[in-house]
Amino acid sequence: MKIILLSALLFVSILSGCIEEDKQTLLGSGEYAPFSNPLPEPGLNQDVRLYLNLDSNIVVFIDDGGDEQTIAIIRTDDSEWISGCHTMSGSNNQEIAYLDMDSIKLGEKEIFDPVIVADCGNRDTIRIQQDEFSEGVEFILVDNKVSP
Repeated sequence: MKIILLSALLFVSILSGCIEEDKQTLLGSGEYAPFSNPLPEPGLNQDVRLYLNLDSNIVVFIDDGGDEQTIAIIRTDDSEWISGCHTMSGSNNQEIAYLDMDSIKLGEKEIFDPVIVADCGNRDTIRIQQDEFSEGVEFILVDNKVSP
């Protein structure tokens, strides 16, 4: 009887460690710079800046020459967020926002129907990518200011 009780207790303990509620990875306003992980994006100057302002629903890109491009973003309901950051105990729902433009060229990569995705982990990173399955261009938070 003790063996059955101990086995049941062990099973419940293991199972409870594998079940985890869905977590959310949220976008954050601020100034972002290209993130070189492990290497810089080909052709993307590290002086490029992206300012994400979630209160005004805009993103401002500043290229290495100082030219600004302001683009509206379209925030989404959490039912549209992508499931990512998979671990043995679950995954995160990653917030996304659509860029109101047909395409954007970042370095040598042109991204059609671009979305901004809150990236995995505890880093303050975001990605601009085409959809949940494509590779994107990663940016890291460098300051909490939301305008140049």
